[in-house]
Amino acid sequence: MIENFSENVEINMNNLRKWRDRYSPKEYPYKVVTNMFYDLIPLKMIWSEILNCFKQGKKVNSIDEGAKHIFLIFRNAQLTISGSMDEYMKNGIQIGDSNSVKLRTIIEKAKLGDNKCVEEIEYSYIARTSLKAFFIIWASMGLNGNTMEEAYQKISEVTISIKDFEDFEIVFQAFSNSVNIMIGGLSMGNENQIVKPLYTALPKLWSNNQQNNQEVTYFKEETIYRSVGFSNNTRHNYPLVCIEIVFFKDISEIYLYDIGFNPPYYDFFGLGNDEWDMEERRGKGFEGVKKTLKRFNKYVTEWEKVELPLYKEIPHMMANK
Repeated sequence: MIENFSENVEINMNNLRKWRDRYSPKEYPYKVVTNMFYDLIPLKMIWSEILNCFKQGKKVNSIDEGAKHIFLIFRNAQLTISGSMDEYMKNGIQIGDSNSVKLRTIIEKAKLGDNKCVEEIEYSYIARTSLKAFFIIWASMGLNGNTMEEAYQKISEVTISIKDFEDFEIVFQAFSNSVNIMIGGLSMGNENQIVKPLYTALPKLWSNNQQNNQEVTYFKEETIYRSVGFSNNTRHNYPLVCIEIVFFKDISEIYLYDIGFNPPYYDFFGLGNDEWDMEERRGKGFEGVKKTLKRFNKYVTEWEKVELPLYKEIPHMMANK
């Protein structure tokens, strides 16, 4: 079965190459991790259908036929989450031992020029997309009349004892270990390569010059900027809306006001001030703020520096703070 995974690894290595061309080095790590979970979440969603493949007897005439059947189920599940991946990443998601919250630090380091973190993310993506193929082929072999254990032994280069094949977490971990061996290789010393690796790291994403040019925007004192102009494609673009940015050290907070309400409407938490958004903007000054505002369809064309935030200039707004 190794040829199935060799082809799968190459397809997904090409995905990484394509995304390197499509996205900036700062965008790329997050996109790769998001796509990794896009492949993992449906596995858990269709777990009962996968198990059912081993309870029907022989239903198909080939591994390919069975794999196409399972992949269609997988793909239908995947399409139900296609518009929700940013929300999953924001709120945190764990599938097996893959935890999006624990990966946030690695993503941030990769975005700031750490090539080791970039490679860790890329290897994780290849390993987890290969795991998807492992699950699909395993289920397909069930449709071909194999038991769970027989199917596992036939597709894995090195099998690991599994106590309960119906427990997703146990199976996920065992399959992950098998896949890591299949794509990463296994040797007993340099001269005794038991399993040759399918994965070869891509060239470094960040050059030395790019790494040295990563600057952190830092404000020694609290600095406040207020919007004085919006572009035409801003949602709810009317004169009574105001946005303020408060910078302090490497942190930025975004305040939204609508002074057309009585009392004036004030919102701190509705415009990207949760922990994840603020961490994503850390040290990026206005560039980080622009990225957050873009997600909320707000495009400020001009800012002015002010001494006090609006909620202090209009005292009765404090009641809303």
